[in-house]
Amino acid sequence: MTTRDVPPREVDPGGSCLVLGGAGAVGRHLAPMLGQVVPGVVVVASRCRHRAAAVAATVQGGSTAVQLDPHDPIALSEALRDVGTVVNCVEDPEGWVAGRCAERGVRYVDISASAEVLGAVEARRADFLRSGTTAVLSVGVAPGLTNLLATHAVSRLAEAPARVEIGVLLGTGEAHGAAGARWTAEGLAAAPRGRGAGGNPRLTRFPEFGARRAYPFPFSDQEHLRATLGVPVTTRLCFDNPAVTAAVFRARRAVRPLVARLGAGERVAATAGRVRLGGSRFAVVAEAVGAGGGSARFGVTGDGQSRATALVAARVVELMTSGAHPPGVFHLDQFVEPARFLSSLTDAGLRWHERRNVGSG
Repeated sequence: MTTRDVPPREVDPGGSCLVLGGAGAVGRHLAPMLGQVVPGVVVVASRCRHRAAAVAATVQGGSTAVQLDPHDPIALSEALRDVGTVVNCVEDPEGWVAGRCAERGVRYVDISASAEVLGAVEARRADFLRSGTTAVLSVGVAPGLTNLLATHAVSRLAEAPARVEIGVLLGTGEAHGAAGARWTAEGLAAAPRGRGAGGNPRLTRFPEFGARRAYPFPFSDQEHLRATLGVPVTTRLCFDNPAVTAAVFRARRAVRPLVARLGAGERVAATAGRVRLGGSRFAVVAEAVGAGGGSARFGVTGDGQSRATALVAARVVELMTSGAHPPGVFHLDQFVEPARFLSSLTDAGLRWHERRNVGSG
C-alpha cells in the first residue's frame, strides 16, 4: 500500500513535536533541526532531565525538556496531550508508543532499524487508519536511504529487474548510542555464514570509497523491499576500515553465544560503542540488475550516520506537518518520491551519486 491508496486527510500544520530519546545519538542532532521546521514547540524527552535540557538549549525557537519514561502510561499520556507529532528514537519492540499515538491521533515517525519494532508498528495499521493518522517507518540510513535508492534504481533500470544489491558502509569512528551498538551486535549474531547459508561476501563498489568486501547482514529493508519490488534483495554491510570488517565478520561465531547469554549482549554493545578505528563518513549504494545484464546504480555519501538519520527524520516531520497525507502506516519509500526526497537532502550535506547502464559484476 502506498500513500495514494487512501484518500488524503487534512492535517493541522501547527502543533508541537515530541522527540522520545531526544538526548541520544540521533535525538541530539534531530531536535535543533526540528526547531527550524516545526511550527510549534520541540519537546525533548529523555529519562535524564539534565541531558534533555542540554539538548533543548540548542534548539532555536520554542523548546522544552521533560523527563519521561515512554513506557509509563500516565507520563506518556500527559506528554502526548499537546503535541501533533512524535519522533520515536527509542526501541519499542511491542509498538506501545505507536499504539498510544494512534489512539490519540498523533502523527508518528520511528527511526528504528529493528524488524521486530517495525513489525509491531505495522500491526497497528488498523488503529492509525481508524484515527485518521499517519505513521512513517524506515526513517534513517538503513533502512531509509537504502529503501529510496533501491526503489529509484529499479525505476531507472532500462529492463525488467532480476535482483537488487544494496551495500552499506559505516564509519567506525562515529560515536553510536547503546541501542545502535546493541542492534549491530545482535545483527552480527544473526548474520548468515557460508555460501550455503547465503552468507557469502560480495565486492561492492561504494562511491568515494571504492570496492570493498561487504557481507550479508539482516537489515530490515530487505523483507519490505522484496515484497514491494517483487525481486530478490540482499543488503550487505562493511566498515570504512577493511581490517575491522574482516575481523568483525570472522568473529560472528564467537558473538552468537555472547549475545545469547543474559547481559553479555549489553557488554558486547558497550565495547563496540567505544571502538574508534576509522572515520565518521558513510556510504550507501543500491544497484538494480536486469536479466539482460544491464544495471542502474545510485548511492549517497555523507558524514555521520546519526546526523544523516536526523536529517531524514526532520525532513519527514516537515512534510507531515506542512500538508495533507493519508492515514495508515508507511515505509519511507511509500511516503515520498525517492529522487525528489534524496535531492532535498543534498542541500544539507549528503552527496548523490549516479551511474546507469553498467555491467552487473
